[in-house]
Amino acid sequence: MKNTTYLLPKKSFIQILILFVLTLNTNLLFSQSTYQCNNCSSNDISIKKVELVSTVSDGAGGYLPLPTTCLSGSIINGYLKITLDQNSTTRYGTQIEADVFIDGIIQQHIKYESCATTGSGLFYIYMPSYPNSINWSCGEVLSLKNIIIGWGNSNNNNVCNVTDCQLGPHCFKYDLSTNFIVITPVKPNFTCVESCPVNNSAQTYVFTSTTTGGVAPYTSHKWDITKNGVPILGSPFSGTPLRIDFSSYGAGDYQVTLTVVDSNTPPTTAVGTPKLITVASCCIPSATCKLTSLTAEACTIPAAFTNPSDVFNFNACGKTVTMTSSNSGDNVICTDGDGADFIRTYTLLYNGIPFTTCNQTIKIDDLTAPVITSLPATSTINCPATPVFAQATASDGCGSAFTLTFADVTTPGNCAGSYSVTRT
Repeated sequence: MKNTTYLLPKKSFIQILILFVLTLNTNLLFSQSTYQCNNCSSNDISIKKVELVSTVSDGAGGYLPLPTTCLSGSIINGYLKITLDQNSTTRYGTQIEADVFIDGIIQQHIKYESCATTGSGLFYIYMPSYPNSINWSCGEVLSLKNIIIGWGNSNNNNVCNVTDCQLGPHCFKYDLSTNFIVITPVKPNFTCVESCPVNNSAQTYVFTSTTTGGVAPYTSHKWDITKNGVPILGSPFSGTPLRIDFSSYGAGDYQVTLTVVDSNTPPTTAVGTPKLITVASCCIPSATCKLTSLTAEACTIPAAFTNPSDVFNFNACGKTVTMTSSNSGDNVICTDGDGADFIRTYTLLYNGIPFTTCNQTIKIDDLTAPVITSLPATSTINCPATPVFAQATASDGCGSAFTLTFADVTTPGNCAGSYSVTRT
């Protein structure tokens, strides 16, 4: 098989290369945006402010304003009312292009073009063109980037008579870093971060406003904080961020409401949706038993303590404290011959939940014998009388669970017929 290589003449090669370069440049030219392909050297017209308005006609070629506040997450369709400031004499037509961003993410590209002449001072336009509107959710940050404004400097050079890339030099481009915030209904909002600093009995919260909408800066932040519907001491508070140590208020549920005032004319006062926060205790519950073993001579079992402070050294950290007790073992003192010997267990409860126990060994015995009541002195009788003894009685501090017995001992006397009897 024969391979044949054909070489292009040098002139033909150069022609093909030039054609390729021209084609590449043409493609690059057509891929450029209006912002990219114009060199601007003027600032005759600039943006004063941008507002989101409703889609409801005002009967005069514009649209009615939106409410000054909104509910979080509510969906709003509207148009941008752009107020422009022209600092020069008559200009012939206006063209504006920009990219719409929501929370920093591009949503769409919008363009406005009018052949009408304008004079110095303020005038406004609406974007995008009807019926295309902007879809926005309350609480989102709506902004414009990559903004270019073009105009004609003569009747023949009206923006309607030139292409998008022929606006320059009669145009103004905002810097690429410019993020022009759109005025939207105010949505008060905030974040809260909790912590447990050393020695705190309850958490500390830091509240930081994340309010969106309206006209910044916000001139007032008012915080209403209630517990069980009652304002806490010092409420309402002001400023952002706001740091509150809840140690003096205690753990529990609190309701926090943020009210914001913006810099609009007139100012907008917006009340946010109340938020419920749960403040936890920073305290670590503890308890130790303070009882020791008990050995005593007595006739009765000592009563159990009912006050937890008599049994435990404890820190309940604000919880409800109760205590129960129970006995296990021999708790009979007198009838079994060995006294009582048992363990008494105390159980400490926080909010009705057992936390710890305390065991106390108790030994009680009756070691004191009953006492016999004194008897009459020795007496002498004459025969033929017979001895009559007084009835002996006894007492015992532990009761009457005993019996008396006696024994008589007769001893003959020195004379016939005499004797003595001793009863023990």
